[in-house]
Parts: sequence; structure tokens; C-alpha cells
Amino acid sequence: MSGEPEQSQTRTEGQPPSIADAIALLKEAAGRNPAFSATAGPSGGDLLRRYERFKEIMGPNYLGVEAWELLPRVDGKPESIDYPPIPAFLTEKLLNSPDEFVEGKTIAQTHALIVIPKGMTLLKLKQRVEAAWRKEDGMPFYNFDSWKDEAFARAEALESRVVLIRRDFLPGSERKTDTEQLFYMTSNPKCQSYETASLLELQVMLFLNYLKNQGERLYLKTWGRCEEKWDSGRRSGCGFLDANGVGVDADDAFRYSGYGRAVRRK
Repeated sequence: MSGEPEQSQTRTEGQPPSIADAIALLKEAAGRNPAFSATAGPSGGDLLRRYERFKEIMGPNYLGVEAWELLPRVDGKPESIDYPPIPAFLTEKLLNSPDEFVEGKTIAQTHALIVIPKGMTLLKLKQRVEAAWRKEDGMPFYNFDSWKDEAFARAEALESRVVLIRRDFLPGSERKTDTEQLFYMTSNPKCQSYETASLLELQVMLFLNYLKNQGERLYLKTWGRCEEKWDSGRRSGCGFLDANGVGVDADDAFRYSGYGRAVRRK
């Protein structure tokens, strides 16, 4: 024993972690499931360090690569998920900054950080959720599920990506039609850092948050319109129907209480 502090305890903000640090983080990401692994590219050390800081800042709202252990492949085959590149807007400073709409809360407290793996679809997610769900938790999906026959249900994520999504719909967006919500987002200065989230992003957040955080149901009896449209041309929406599960519908013309816009940072 040299008595010297570990390198990970003495690194400065701009200094990448050692190879040993990077390996340790990857082992932690592999976690409890031996069939699951997380990978990083050539600059993986610095990338992992940044994700580790995001995890520290966001606490239970961090639903990154590691959270996918909770939804393993249904065929039992090994799975490796890449840590996606981090977009320029996603910084520690942003996560620690005040939320534009909720007084006394930070961005880290009102948002969730999720990762969408390359090749993921709504149908694949549905299979994983149904396999991992416990009967005592009720139904994972509402039994009216005609959405699974829509084109968007089979659309694959073209690449792994990290998403910072609001845990609830955009404040001020409820009781508006689809067109009115879009106008609100483009005309309100507070909304300029947001865009409409996808059904896949919203469902990933709802289910991973539920499984990780002791059954917490986000969007409980509320809904968020998403970016996909049904084959009929109507806008999609999604919400948690209590023990009846997550529902997906098609509606763009009505003004409902509790029906807002699901959004992500851009």
C-alpha cells in the first residue's frame, strides 16, 4: 500500500480517467445481469466519466444504459448497449440550472435521462416489458392496443441516442389541440429548448422509471402527445392508466385537462 489517494479521487474536471477507472465503470454498468454489457468507443474513458457525473447529479432520474438490465432480451441472448455520444447541449451546468417552469427545481429534478438503444422499436420494448412485469403490478399495457399494428410501432431507432425528457408534460401545454400545442411551443420563449418527444422515448422513461424507482408511475392518468402520427394522420398520445397499464391513442383535435405535450430537450 503506497498510501496515495486513488487516481479517480484526484482527477481534475478536464482530465480523463485512467484505464482502470474506465474498466471499473464498465463493470458497474454490466451490473447484475451476466448477459448484459455496456460498451464505449475509443474515447470511452472521458465519455464514461461524463455519464458518471450525470448519474451523480440526476440520482433516481438517471435511467441510462445500465437501467436496461431491468428489461433484458426475451430470447435470453447476450446484449451489449453502447454509451451514445453526448449532444452539445447536455452538460452538468444545464442539469444543475433552474427549471424554466417549476420554481425551486433544477433541470435534473424535472427531467429524466434515458438511452434509446440502436434497433429498439415499440414492439420490442413491449415484449421486454411484458416479460419483466410482475402480475401484482397490474397490466403493463392497456388492453386496447391497436397501435401495435401501426407503422411507427415497427420503426427502429437508427442509432443509440441519449435523451433528456421531461418527467411530466410541458407546463402550459394541456387543454390545447395538437395545432395549438405546436403554436405554444414555437411562440413561448421558455419552450425554445424543447421539441416533441417520441412514443418510444416516453414509454422507455415510463417503464424504466417504474422498474427502477419502486413502482413510481409517471404520467399517472395524464397524457402526452408525441411526435408520431397514426396511419390515419392523427397525432399519437401516451399515458399511464394506473393499474390498467400504459395506453396509446390517436387524438389531435380535443382539449383535455391533463393532456399535454411530451417533450425532450434539444
